[in-house]
Amino acid sequence: MKATITTEPPFHVAAALFPLLEGQEFADLVEDIRANGQSVPVEFLGDQIIDGRNRWRACQQLGFDVRRKDLSPSDVPDPVRYVLSLNLTRRHLTDSQRAMIGAKALEIFKQQAKARQKQHGQTAPGKKKTLPANVPGVSGDARDAAGAAVKVSGKSIDAAARVLASGKPSVVQAVEAGQLSVHAAARSLAKRSAKASRAATKSKNKKPATKPPAIDPYKQLVMWWQRADQETRTRFQEFIAGPAGGRP
Repeated sequence: MKATITTEPPFHVAAALFPLLEGQEFADLVEDIRANGQSVPVEFLGDQIIDGRNRWRACQQLGFDVRRKDLSPSDVPDPVRYVLSLNLTRRHLTDSQRAMIGAKALEIFKQQAKARQKQHGQTAPGKKKTLPANVPGVSGDARDAAGAAVKVSGKSIDAAARVLASGKPSVVQAVEAGQLSVHAAARSLAKRSAKASRAATKSKNKKPATKPPAIDPYKQLVMWWQRADQETRTRFQEFIAGPAGGRP
């Protein structure tokens, strides 16, 4: 059924952990929905799309009504884990690709941990702590929580975070596309950083060039005279005593 194209609704921050389909992949999705209809609804959490951004875009391009499903906070108590669970099972991703997604989720996990701590009195001086021991994502390192969510180690999350923070866009894209190991990319960054650090230290410790001291012409003549043999001295004396007085 045709529908009027509407303004794009905002995407939930958790949904943005995964890249949108582009190019041929998106074109294939559009053709599939054109031929078979939208089989899976677009899920909304409040007024934000939490799952189905590509399906929404495809329906809008086709001018089709969007089948939607509205979720409540009780349905999705942890949006990040919800999105990760849905997408990690749909896509065949390498460990490095999952690590990159986990690194993007790391900041969200940190924010969630801080919010829970504040809610349960962890940050209030003198206030009794009421945080339950089994609250997920709080009692442990946020890095490890992100790693567990995408099924990689905390070290892989660290490596991915370094690549996202300091890697060239082409390197980030290569890792996200599964063409380059996240650990290989991180090692390359570490080598480049160490090389730059050594160059900076060498430049800092390098002594500034100094001009050689000026030599007194008289002292230079005396030194020459002391080194000259008798024949050279005689010829010099004759030259000085000549009619031109030593002038050419």
